[in-house]
Amino acid sequence: MARAVVIDNDLETHAVIKHLLGPEHSVLSYHRGTLAVDFISRHSPDVVFLSMQLTDVRAIDLLEDVCVRVAGPPVIALIRSTAPRDVAHAVRTGACDVVPTPIRANDLKAALLRALSLGVERAQRHDGGPIDEIVGTSQSVAALRRMIQKIGPCEAPVLVCGESGVGKELVARALHNVSPRRRGPFEVRNCGAIPESLFESEMFGTERGAFTGSVRRPGAFDLANRGTLFLDEIGELSSSSQVKLLRAVESKRYHRVGGTSEIDTDIRVLCATNRDLRAMTESGRFREDLFYRISVMRLDVPALRHRQDDLPLLVEHFHREYVRAGMHSPAQCFSSSALAALRSHQWPGNVRELRNVVMRALVMCSGPFVEPGDIQFD
Repeated sequence: MARAVVIDNDLETHAVIKHLLGPEHSVLSYHRGTLAVDFISRHSPDVVFLSMQLTDVRAIDLLEDVCVRVAGPPVIALIRSTAPRDVAHAVRTGACDVVPTPIRANDLKAALLRALSLGVERAQRHDGGPIDEIVGTSQSVAALRRMIQKIGPCEAPVLVCGESGVGKELVARALHNVSPRRRGPFEVRNCGAIPESLFESEMFGTERGAFTGSVRRPGAFDLANRGTLFLDEIGELSSSSQVKLLRAVESKRYHRVGGTSEIDTDIRVLCATNRDLRAMTESGRFREDLFYRISVMRLDVPALRHRQDDLPLLVEHFHREYVRAGMHSPAQCFSSSALAALRSHQWPGNVRELRNVVMRALVMCSGPFVEPGDIQFD
């Protein structure tokens, strides 16, 4: 049984497709183009039927968003004109097939079979786990997704760069999820929260008797074996901690505190920073050899103020997160004036700040819409 989503302003189209496909297929209806990408991501259909006659958005732009920017499911374009130029435009933009309207049963079912076959081929080629938690359809987010898919499967260390609150850990998890290590552990350590005196024991573990009252305890390198170790705020490490980390990353061997035997580890190291590490190496505050060791590949996560087209999707995403957490709000959505107020903000705290603002507004509102008066910025 296929799971299909139909996007069309015309209610009759939904009824026709549901009737022609019959009860053996599940058909979900979405009656507008606005936020359709988010609807598709939320329901993960096998195929999308997209009308090229949408009135609330440019259908060709929506087609590109689904097919190119978010690498979504196969899309069948429903097109009124069968002129070769229009058909070619839809296919070049990303549609896997075109069905002319009015819709005929044979055309619809043949297109569905071709789309499902294509979907299976894509899954076999790109089996690597979803990255749907990275919400957005902007060009910068689309480029970030493509880079994650490209460098995630390799074993090279990656340095994830970006301002505080942009979602660097989310990107690191996505890299892990599309890698061959995805079934292994994903261990996270915040280097800025580890005192220098505890760095070795936190990273490499301790043996019983290493110091008064100590017990045998695994470290991050133990726990991340055959998986991924994500070191956030790597720029906060002291000079001595940088030396110890470099030795372990280079050799993939380490000693537990108080131990005498050398331990081999099989991990991939991902690091993140909101600092300019290159400038820190030039000033002597960060070891140059460690910098080059951890930044074989680099990913830059865009600030929210540079991807404000994604604001409505992010707001809806956090609204659903609020509801899933079991909390109640009378608001069904944010009003257009509330969204305008959000767009006017510069977001120094980025996505983390937006999440807090959305949650606070849902608590404060008293009507079916969140209004500007319900919004309090950090």
